[in-house]
Amino acid sequence: MISYLSGKIQSKDLKSLCVNVGGIGYRVYATLRILDKTVIGQEVELYTHLNVREDALELYGFENIEELELFTKLISVSGIGPKSALGVFTIAKAMEIKQAIANGDPALLTRVSGIGKKTADRIIVELRNKIGEIKISGQEYGNLAPSDADAIDALIGLGYSRQQAVESLRQSGEGSVEDRLRQALKILGKK
Repeated sequence: MISYLSGKIQSKDLKSLCVNVGGIGYRVYATLRILDKTVIGQEVELYTHLNVREDALELYGFENIEELELFTKLISVSGIGPKSALGVFTIAKAMEIKQAIANGDPALLTRVSGIGKKTADRIIVELRNKIGEIKISGQEYGNLAPSDADAIDALIGLGYSRQQAVESLRQSGEGSVEDRLRQALKILGKK
């Protein structure tokens, strides 16, 4: 499977890039964010997902592994194909998508063409507990350290939403992960 490409952009259109890797051109469907900020002749690195269909092999490219993992989770949901999943990235960044799923908010997902209320609800039901498996980078949550991902996962495992977990950890102050987790639980217990 092709999971990563590094090469020069040979050409591009409204939906995809042609990436020249060692003299071979790979057509890669990409997010609008990637398409807008790249130019022909530019070097690019993409994490890719190879979608195998009966009549085609299609590559979908992403800037980082977090986006790729979220894309993979989205297409695992019945009724969501790769083009619909890529459409989700057109309307929001990966972090916003993860927050909408974790918070059980289908409004963001229903803005995508082809995803109605029932499908958005199915995405939330199927991915709400799995969303914690997608790694969190510290920059996405402001002042939280990457080591806080384990504490966030622990709080989610106890039944709190991702947003509650993040907010309580922000308020928990300094200390080890265990100390901050205890403090976060006290904060959550007061609500």
